[in-house]
Amino acid sequence: MKPGAGMTPERVREASKRFYEKLRENIERVGHSVISVFGDEQRPPFSYTVGLWEARLPELILVIGIEPQDALNAVNAVAGLLRRRERAFDQWQELDIGFNVPVRMHNPYDIELVRQEWTIQSGQFLRVQDYPVQQILFPDANGKWPDERGYQMKMQPLL
Repeated sequence: MKPGAGMTPERVREASKRFYEKLRENIERVGHSVISVFGDEQRPPFSYTVGLWEARLPELILVIGIEPQDALNAVNAVAGLLRRRERAFDQWQELDIGFNVPVRMHNPYDIELVRQEWTIQSGQFLRVQDYPVQQILFPDANGKWPDERGYQMKMQPLL
């Protein structure tokens, strides 16, 4: 049986309601919620925030093939720094988030594509489509970043 098979419209609405209630609880408790999406043949796993824009801060996205808990920890660490900073990070700004390597921040080249294909729930939850997004980047094993010649990590596209 396929996932969701046998779901009546009423059950779908109830599941959606619970999902959005959980998002709201997380946002009220810590200032944001994180949604993680499994990867497939066409795109790697990714995690993104919902709710930071309520504080007029950019939503965050991390697109990389790492363990889900590590992705969650990275997104939460950057979100914490962002809330303390109270403004967006600069393009290519490096941050120490307590991992063995720094992360770097990137303003996506095609923000509309990111909103429509990657951070959909942020817009639906916020009921807006013009929120900013910043991408969290990790270097490859050789310390190269996605914008540098010789970068070799295929599971982290530069959005």
